[in-house]
Amino acid sequence: MKVGTTCQRLVSTVNRSDEVSAAARLMREVHVGYLVVVETDALGRGARPIGVLTDRDLFANAPGNGRHPERRLGR
Repeated sequence: MKVGTTCQRLVSTVNRSDEVSAAARLMREVHVGYLVVVETDALGRGARPIGVLTDRDLFANAPGNGRHPERRLGR
């Protein structure tokens, strides 16, 4: 079996500059454990993937760990 036959093709994305709390809400709304983080290129032609944000990332950086939930992605 090839990866392409089992991979998830419909992915949810979040912009690098979005609030972490907004990303967490989106994960809840679409029932996923990860989001593809995108960034618009310098010419504004489209978004390119620059990473992923997982539910584990959110948990590991939770307020109980001294992090603020309203910080922006990539900062």
